[in-house]
Amino acid sequence: AVSGYFSALRMEIHARLGVAVTIVYPGTVATDLRQSAVDRSPGSGAEAAGSQRGKLSPHTCARQAIRAAALRDRELVTPLPYRISVALHALAPSLVEYFAKKKYGL
Repeated sequence: AVSGYFSALRMEIHARLGVAVTIVYPGTVATDLRQSAVDRSPGSGAEAAGSQRGKLSPHTCARQAIRAAALRDRELVTPLPYRISVALHALAPSLVEYFAKKKYGL
């Protein structure tokens, strides 16, 4: 839904104002956000589900987003494994969703 909204926004404001819209799809960023999100129950003390490897630093994520916006890229999907999963999702959504559920213990 969010992707569709920003894609429509991109078309409308670029045609009218020449403004570019870059949609950023980051992988896991090394912040405490996941600790308070859907990955665990509040106050449970349990670690967030999913891999702890391959997290982006906030600095790296911000630098990549700024670069993509400066280049007027349509979207940024980072890191590489997430780009692969986005492409694969277009071909086999059930497979990607299966592995995502498995990763997060759903």
